[in-house]
Amino acid sequence: MSAKKINLREDLHIHSTFSDGADSIEDNIRMAISRGLTHICCVDHVRQDTNWVPNYVDQIHQFRRKYGDQIKISIGIEAKFINAAGELDLPDSLEGVEYIFAADHQFPYGIDIYTPRQIKELLDEGLVQQEVLFRHLIRATIGAMWKYSEQATVVIAHLFSILPKVGLMEQDIHIELKAALARAAIETGSLIEISERWQCPQLESAHFLWEMGVEMPVSTDSHKKETIGEYQFVRTIATQLPLLSIGID
Repeated sequence: MSAKKINLREDLHIHSTFSDGADSIEDNIRMAISRGLTHICCVDHVRQDTNWVPNYVDQIHQFRRKYGDQIKISIGIEAKFINAAGELDLPDSLEGVEYIFAADHQFPYGIDIYTPRQIKELLDEGLVQQEVLFRHLIRATIGAMWKYSEQATVVIAHLFSILPKVGLMEQDIHIELKAALARAAIETGSLIEISERWQCPQLESAHFLWEMGVEMPVSTDSHKKETIGEYQFVRTIATQLPLLSIGID
């Protein structure tokens, strides 16, 4: 994952049957190889009580030995926010995990966490302002970067994907908040993915973060092998960012 490059021959967020994916890790790897990809990251959902991480890591190491001369394979896990400080729903042992994907499937607000439906109700009733919600979401995202960056590389998964679920738009986020997010990513060595599945961040945000110097890998967030490496939204974003690298033909 080299800085200031977009490489559409990578797919750095692929799920398997270890969590909610339809296909095995090996089937995903074979599909990626058949499509000419050079680097993938296996990423499966975990919770605090997940006990299969050691077996997951071992299996990926086996596949590295088997397919390593054909493709680079990285080891990641994905966890959702569990509070407004940016803590994630992670098991105690993460030995061997290289990337921690922080996901905004729930909304951090105040000192707690809320479902998208709950936040939308607060907005509809006029009990919270969008500016406050944006600030709390960014604060939690930055909190995750700082809390976990010493354990593994933090990747902010599908940044801002929760906003449409609550009726908000990312273009309304103040530039100062985006700048704070970018600075934290650079200082902690964290990454912010450009997601095909969730179609985010949008071009305005992606361009701003890119220009700030944030490293932005691309991914499909595939849950079935047929979509691995298949980019449309990501390709559109990539072709409008400067300093492009290989893999955009």
